Amino acid sequence: MNVEETVVDLLRERQPSTLLLLCNEPRWPTLCQPLCRQLITTDDPTLNGIGHVDMALVMGLVEQLDKRAAVELLGRLRTLHTDLLYVLVADDPRWSLNDWLALALQRVAEFDDDGRHLTLYRYDLGCYNRQRSWNNPQYWANPDNWGKFRW
Repeated sequence: MNVEETVVDLLRERQPSTLLLLCNEPRWPTLCQPLCRQLITTDDPTLNGIGHVDMALVMGLVEQLDKRAAVELLGRLRTLHTDLLYVLVADDPRWSLNDWLALALQRVAEFDDDGRHLTLYRYDLGCYNRQRSWNNPQYWANPDNWGKFRW
């Protein structure tokens, strides 16, 4: 499966009402436009005037930014603007897998696009911190004191 097919499948699966597309290639807006109700396209990493969106796609922009600016952009997107973030990047020696994991991004897929190696990463708040069975008062040291005292 190539990059375009994967992006189309993601959009069909997630069906975002509002999609924030941060890119600098003209092929992506024309591909994404018919698959969401509102498409916000920008290559401005400051994200001025952008509110909360259902999904954000960052494609080909991270490689052009200074690493610190890219980390700030992805952190701001993840924290303020969306609960579902996909980042498509070409290989860059400045970035390691640990850098992506530190941003809470998971590697989803890898592609070969016209001789470039691309990797797709995802941040999904719904899957980030799953509920654990042990995290309730039953497993605490004194479950009978749950809600009775302030420590």
